[in-house]
Amino acid sequence: MDTLGFVKVFGNKTFSEMPFCDADALVLSQISYASWPDEYLRDPFSKSTKSIKIRDFKDRKDIKSLYENAVSGPLLTKLFRACVKSKRYHSLKVKYVKDVFDGERVIQFCAMTFMIRGVRPIITFRGTDTSLLGWKEDLQLSFQKEISGQLEAVSYIEKVAGLIG
Repeated sequence: MDTLGFVKVFGNKTFSEMPFCDADALVLSQISYASWPDEYLRDPFSKSTKSIKIRDFKDRKDIKSLYENAVSGPLLTKLFRACVKSKRYHSLKVKYVKDVFDGERVIQFCAMTFMIRGVRPIITFRGTDTSLLGWKEDLQLSFQKEISGQLEAVSYIEKVAGLIG
């Protein structure tokens, strides 16, 4: 069963009815490939930055625009639409979205934190993409002890942990 099938089969169950599992983590990691609107990205750790509510994306165009640049955009769009309609995922909040794409520092980084009632916060990281910068960063992994994206990940986790405990 793929993630879309999982959401269709188990999306009617809340997290109290069926505990968070590995398949949920995979669904959230795929949601993290969204390109969120700028209003959610300005200052990810500011109290004034909006949290993203999955259920707020009901418009088909809004959802499609989230995955326009993703390699598997059409599939991710279907998955997100299923999440919006599901009892399990529709009330999720996404907070602390940090998205960096910087050729000078050779970093493409994206992380976000999912807030789920009754579940510990879940942090997801977007993997590298098919851009030249993504390939360059992947190549650096083969000969550098640590790369900018890894350092950014540590900083992100420390910042979020300090905010939510």
